[in-house]
Amino acid sequence: NEAPLIFNRIAVRMRFDLEGQRIVLSQGDVSNGTVGIAGTGVFDYSTSEPRLTAGLAGTPMSASDLKRIWPVVINPEVREWVLTRVDAGMLQRAEIAINAPTHTLARGGPPIPEEGLSINFVASNVKLRPVDGLPPVYDAGMRVRITGRTANVSIAQAAMDTDAGRKISLNDFVFEIPDLAPKPMQTRTRFRVDAPIPAVAEILSSDRWNEFSGVPIDPNTSKGNVAAQVTLAMPLKQELTKKDTSYTVTADLSNFSADKLVMNQKFEGNNLKVVANNQGYQIRGEVRINGQSAALDYRKPMGDGDGDIR
Repeated sequence: NEAPLIFNRIAVRMRFDLEGQRIVLSQGDVSNGTVGIAGTGVFDYSTSEPRLTAGLAGTPMSASDLKRIWPVVINPEVREWVLTRVDAGMLQRAEIAINAPTHTLARGGPPIPEEGLSINFVASNVKLRPVDGLPPVYDAGMRVRITGRTANVSIAQAAMDTDAGRKISLNDFVFEIPDLAPKPMQTRTRFRVDAPIPAVAEILSSDRWNEFSGVPIDPNTSKGNVAAQVTLAMPLKQELTKKDTSYTVTADLSNFSADKLVMNQKFEGNNLKVVANNQGYQIRGEVRINGQSAALDYRKPMGDGDGDIR
């Protein structure tokens, strides 16, 4: 619903090579005094497979500007991900190189060759929603690398706030599509979380994640900190179900305590190891239950099955 981006400064030099059956763009500069794009290129139609070779570079611009000028024909699925997931930010550098048959650039066409496309974006102060069911990520420095067959989004450090205002630190975030050809595309996401346990407990109590959380933890009565490595795998499509998501979590809990967690008793552990995935979860470490010390090795399969204490 944003106003269209209007370019009022346009300089184009183009040559039609009828003998060589080529259209040569020797200069292409468009801008509006704030946002600008410059590029050169050649459209070669001398063979049965016309080919486009082009290079484009953009000035710094907002995420809103980028979304409005990203051509629909250039990697439409990844473009759609950016349009729907990125809410704000400032693009510092944008470089696009194309060297591919034109029929591979159309949506639904054959795959673009690996070397047929190269897109590099560097952005700062990005706000985005990379994973359904998680709060928006903000203050992110983001790098995007797209080739003809792969896509990679990396964020070194960012933050998120829960609905109750609890802070979560996100580090080493990577979103990747190993192969852009299959439909729907399969994605992999991995990141590290450092946060107070009440913040994580609040996330796990949401409708999107409560099925995976195992033992319910009250964010209002729990204490401690968690450092976790999270890996997710899911298809790139609009409507995701819980069955679409595959996950693995490895977490270290320090100075953990929660009221009425085990047999309605207070549960404490200075150093606990938690491993969870779609099949279930395991908790190991030295604990205190209502003040009594114990060595815990608890394993619980996903679903209604009973847990096993060893």
